[in-house]
Amino acid sequence: MISATIKDEGRIYPNEEWGYGRFSFQRLVENLERVSIDKKEILVIS
Repeated sequence: MISATIKDEGRIYPNEEWGYGRFSFQRLVENLERVSIDKKEILVIS
């Protein structure tokens, strides 16, 4: 979920490891698709 947050330019974020505060559903879907593809590749290789 943290990797699905969006950074607004010009703003200061105290702890960037916790995300940026604005959530992006589209970015969440992209991250989940990437993880799913990575898992499928691991299963095929095994």
